[in-house]
Amino acid sequence: MILSTDIQIPFSRSIVFATYRDRLMELIPYMTNVRSIEVKSRHQDNACIHAVNEWHGGGEIRIDPKRIQGVPPLLKNQVASVVEDFLSKKVEPNLLQMSEGVRQYLDQQTIKYKLA
Repeated sequence: MILSTDIQIPFSRSIVFATYRDRLMELIPYMTNVRSIEVKSRHQDNACIHAVNEWHGGGEIRIDPKRIQGVPPLLKNQVASVVEDFLSKKVEPNLLQMSEGVRQYLDQQTIKYKLA
């Protein structure tokens, strides 16, 4: 499954990336479909940061097309494709919301910095 969105955030790429990487917990209030994010592990290996985060959203997805009973094997790939298409349409708004949240967060940080 390929997920793709095109979003413009009016901050430098390095600031946006660092915000996603280092300020993820601070972004949760900007993402209404995310209940919480649990850091499972995070460590730095020279210049590389390895992070595993478990995201908890507003609902659970429990579809495994390969386990659908009563579907002929010939149709299972088509069913899987339909399910993937459906899921990508559900995930895309969350990606857009997260990017908008990063923009709002950075706007707010910029205002705080200017006022300080």
